[in-house]
Amino acid sequence: MQKATTASKNSADAANKSAKAAEDSVNFAKETAQLDQRAWVNIQWLRLQTPLTPNAQAIVEMSVKNSGRTPAYNVKVRSNIYVGNDRIPLDENVPPVGRTSETTIGANADTPIGTKQQNILDQTAIDSIKHGESSLFTVGIITYRDVFGRQHRTDYCLFLERDNLDKNVFAAWGTGNTSD
Repeated sequence: MQKATTASKNSADAANKSAKAAEDSVNFAKETAQLDQRAWVNIQWLRLQTPLTPNAQAIVEMSVKNSGRTPAYNVKVRSNIYVGNDRIPLDENVPPVGRTSETTIGANADTPIGTKQQNILDQTAIDSIKHGESSLFTVGIITYRDVFGRQHRTDYCLFLERDNLDKNVFAAWGTGNTSD
């Protein structure tokens, strides 16, 4: 009798393990499918809209791209532009810029966005970039929702240094570029 009870318990345990493994497999397949189908939003390109001019704001234009297979909803970009030598994390309370409040970006589509430096650039700041003593940085946060209702965030930090000033090419900084 005890052998039958033990065998029955072992059989129930094996069935439970098998059911759990099947459930885990279904959940993994669902998560993988969602990763494949979800929106993926990042900076496609970023450039100065006008040359750096003393006593004026630096104006940066960027294209935000959704490289995913489904739309990105409620896309918001928060950014800051500054002259410096290192990344300064963006204040979470910076308001969205450009036309991005509640914007939707379709699958495999992009949208242009413009932003201005909060402070006026003086000749000293421009000279420090031209002489390689500092760079023009733009840091930002892109938030959006995918078709599955999940919130996502992309952080970026790009900089324009002396060697790329004439080419108007921003490069990714070593830190501060992440997406979930």
